[in-house]
Amino acid sequence: MIVLCLGSLNPLSAQGVATSSTKKDSIPIPPPAKKTIANPIHYEASDSIILRLETGKALLYNKAKVDMDETELNANYIEVAFANKTLFAKGNLDSTGKYVNQPVFKDGNDAYTSDSLRYNNESKKGMVYGLSLTQDEAHVQLKQVMKQPDGSLMGNSGKISTCSDPHPHFYLNASKIKVIPNNKVLFGSANLVLADIPTPLALPFGIAPMKKGQRNGLIMPNPGFNNSNNSFFLSNLGYYQGLGKYADAQVNSDLYFNGDFRLGVTTNFIKRYKYSGALAVNMSRFGNGTDRASPFFAKSNDFSINSRFGLDRKLLPGVTLNGNINIVTGNYNKRNSKDIQTLSKSEFVSSVNYGQSFLKNKVNLSASARHTQNVQTHDFRLELPNVNVGVSSLTPFAKKNGSNTKWFEQLRLSYNMNFTNSLNTKDTLIFSDKYKDVLATIQSAVKHSIPLSTNIKLFKGVLNITPSANYQEKWLFKANLKSIDPLTKKLISKDTNGFFRLNNYSFSTGLSTNIYGTFTNLNLGKIRSIRHTITPNINFNYRPEIDGYKRGWNQTYIDTFGKSIGYSLFEKYGGSDYVQRKGGAVGFSLSNNLQAKKVIGKDTTGKEKLEKANLIDQLMVSGNYDLAADSLQWSDINLGFNTVLAKQIRIGINAGLSPYSYVNGHKINTLSAANGGPLLRYRGLDLSMNSRITPELFGGKKSSETVSSKLTNPLKTDEAEMKMVQSQPWNYFDFSIPWSMNLTYNVGYNNEIAIANNRLTNHRVSINGDISITQEWKIAYSTGYDLKRNMMAGSEFSVVRNLHCWQLEFKWIPSGYAKMWLFTLRPKSPLLQDLKLNKKVFSNPVLFQ
Repeated sequence: MIVLCLGSLNPLSAQGVATSSTKKDSIPIPPPAKKTIANPIHYEASDSIILRLETGKALLYNKAKVDMDETELNANYIEVAFANKTLFAKGNLDSTGKYVNQPVFKDGNDAYTSDSLRYNNESKKGMVYGLSLTQDEAHVQLKQVMKQPDGSLMGNSGKISTCSDPHPHFYLNASKIKVIPNNKVLFGSANLVLADIPTPLALPFGIAPMKKGQRNGLIMPNPGFNNSNNSFFLSNLGYYQGLGKYADAQVNSDLYFNGDFRLGVTTNFIKRYKYSGALAVNMSRFGNGTDRASPFFAKSNDFSINSRFGLDRKLLPGVTLNGNINIVTGNYNKRNSKDIQTLSKSEFVSSVNYGQSFLKNKVNLSASARHTQNVQTHDFRLELPNVNVGVSSLTPFAKKNGSNTKWFEQLRLSYNMNFTNSLNTKDTLIFSDKYKDVLATIQSAVKHSIPLSTNIKLFKGVLNITPSANYQEKWLFKANLKSIDPLTKKLISKDTNGFFRLNNYSFSTGLSTNIYGTFTNLNLGKIRSIRHTITPNINFNYRPEIDGYKRGWNQTYIDTFGKSIGYSLFEKYGGSDYVQRKGGAVGFSLSNNLQAKKVIGKDTTGKEKLEKANLIDQLMVSGNYDLAADSLQWSDINLGFNTVLAKQIRIGINAGLSPYSYVNGHKINTLSAANGGPLLRYRGLDLSMNSRITPELFGGKKSSETVSSKLTNPLKTDEAEMKMVQSQPWNYFDFSIPWSMNLTYNVGYNNEIAIANNRLTNHRVSINGDISITQEWKIAYSTGYDLKRNMMAGSEFSVVRNLHCWQLEFKWIPSGYAKMWLFTLRPKSPLLQDLKLNKKVFSNPVLFQ
């Protein structure tokens, strides 16, 4: 690199040649120019640098670079004129005749590419030819441009587009353009050009924003048809509004031609290393499906509230605060979801969580609020708040140094306290004018738990014994008293306030070991050795009797027939489970795993290369025997099996066997073998098989590229969408994969159903995936067939076209309540253009995918 500082120095002295020599140089030295550059110029080139002193110019060849003041210029060839502070740059033709290494000019924070340019660093003016300017997601191309001192660019015959391709697939062809970097583009008469075909769509003039970050504007809708209300509709029509650096908002709607509608407001907020979140509030108004002329026609309102938020861990180390809210009325999801997955969703969960650790993480405090709602059963549960205090395991007899192998040294004691407020009701009540009466039924309790455990190893760790004990105590603040009204003879239930203490305790122990069997030097095809691992486990638990009547937890009343009826004072408030009869049970399980070493090839010396593979992931038998029961002491014997065949097909089987006879739809206390039946009676079976099939299975090349490695020009604005692509790849169509298929087969059989033809409870095949017809066309599908009912399952099909800078999708649900079609055409973000991904259409904007 050469650094040239010209001010009071002449050009020759700047090159380090001594000027005090008494010998006169034979080469004439031109007088210093009147105008010189006071600030240093840094310039370099990989090929050569020629200084022409007679003209005061420097010529830079191949990968030339010049830094001057706040400007930087890179090109194949650069000419620097020191006297008038002028730069000239151009590219070159490669061996194929392609023009490459064009000048890239940076002026402050602005940068653009051109075919050639001439720029005066003193006046800040210049002439640019073949300009290509990119700012955020806007791309401007101009043939001949004049650069003004204020940084603006003025030119004729230009293209304005959001397509990043050098030859844009669509653009506005404008006659005159003025570009104000980081602000806007002003243009004269222009018309829209699609695929080099001019359209009749034209504008007399216009303004296009070029600000980085947020830009306000309309959200264009997608047309469709909904069979449930027999109406065409426009989906997601709205307006986007930026709310500063850290937040935005949008109003969006679904408008049906029959008058039904959905209206929603969504806001997102994020501040790096501090917090992030989103909130969506939606309301819809739909008819009941009858004819509008019918006297039974009516409209009803539904709403939803969806939110997610969280603090960054870097903001408050050791503190966790996050949550999500999903509250909907019963019919909202049914009427507003336009895809099978969200339409079939019936349960919604909300939670807000706070956590913090104290005393070097030995004490943990957490608080939460939780809501669970099932829109099919209308069950609604609210927990507000739940506070939990936990003390980490204490080892009072452990040595500070050295190993703790004795049983008392591994004795662990901990404590947990949980305070709860809970409400169980129906959503039809909580969302009605009776909500105050419902809220009055909130139940409060404090639960304490003190577990004690240790670990005993026998025979050098061959046998592992884990004894434990647990003490639980619950504090309640309400009880329920029952009596018969002597006048009306009706049952009276009355709540009473107070402090009520309930407790219980239990003991348990477990015994386990591992048994290994190894077979080596085998020659079973490619298998050379097999290892069989058997893991038997026996456990015993005991709980003493706790009489609720002796402790005052249970009472009786005399009904109208003079009969004494017993009841628990705390049945409504979750305390009845603390009354326990004397009990004990012995449980057992036997787990099997089969591994093999198989040949996968040979190394350079001819020696076989081996790898481990599971032949059987798990084969388990389990059951238990109740020592305290007076009948039916044996539980069912459960069999479980799962493995993967050929690294491709996952198989899972669960079967139930009973040792007791089954008569007239009931299990009786008679062993099956004693009744002339088998030792274990077959009850039923569930089988599932699934596999994902891709070109790799048939020898196709496996892509080793990560998502980030596919990027050629990542932007800071891509960060949020990059996280979405990495965490939720199923929400995108990947055109780099030729095809994929997911197959699932499920069978359910219940042998206890009297009618043999009805014993097959489930028999279904499901298939979903996509296939690329060409490099830019893809068909996606999700369907199946119910073999039990001989009918098609819910199906969904999409035809997708990758247009580089645009995304086209036609989505079709052919049958069912969600029968509809939806057409989408929208521009793609630069990130998705780079990754060759299309984001799937989700017409329900309140679901945070």
